Amino acid sequence: MEGLEIVWLSKDFARVWADELLRIKNLIPTPPWTKDILLNDSWADGKYGKGKWERSWVALLNEQIVGLTLCWEKPAEEGTLYTTNSLYIQSMAVDTPWQRKGVGWQMVARVLDDARERGLLYLNTPNPMLVTTQTNSADWNQGVINFYIKCGFRIIGATEIHDRTDVVLAQTV
Repeated sequence: MEGLEIVWLSKDFARVWADELLRIKNLIPTPPWTKDILLNDSWADGKYGKGKWERSWVALLNEQIVGLTLCWEKPAEEGTLYTTNSLYIQSMAVDTPWQRKGVGWQMVARVLDDARERGLLYLNTPNPMLVTTQTNSADWNQGVINFYIKCGFRIIGATEIHDRTDVVLAQTV
């Protein structure tokens, strides 16, 4: 798409553009985020979120924010589907008018390219490494699951979370 740029999401950029980033992030049908959640450096007492400001991306089209990908380095967790350290796509959202126009595809490609180029910055991992994500397995969310599969991810399993079942997807880079 002409004029589309995928640029690094710094914390300074997020502070300035928090309202617009949250508007796009909150298109995802999960509990809405606040500015505090968006600007947190980590979650769960530092267990999650490492590398968020080095690994997240914004899609700009003619200097307008049209997409957002929040990533961080996820440590392996015994007894889960996350058996190795990975780069985790926590959230990806594209503004409604720009969906199905290649924005999401280009954001995922940037995440994968970055993972290939830099590996993990904070967690040790063997090469090749995994890029992972997790999403609701409900029928209404099949389009998201299919999107990730078309981007080269594979379903590695399902996990119960709160009152739903999620699928975990991974791609080796």
